[in-house]
Amino acid sequence: MENYQNILMYKLAMSMADDMLKRGIITPEEHGLIEQKMCEKFSINSSSIYRNMT
Repeated sequence: MENYQNILMYKLAMSMADDMLKRGIITPEEHGLIEQKMCEKFSINSSSIYRNMT
């Protein structure tokens, strides 16, 4: 259950980051840093199928 919650929170955080990128609020580089930090925070493996690959 904890893993499911981590995935859900990661996807929510990345959805917000994706929206900020589309609106020009953050740069692609900043988006990449956010994605990396969220993977660490929510224990998402770099090869996970749940990871955003944009």
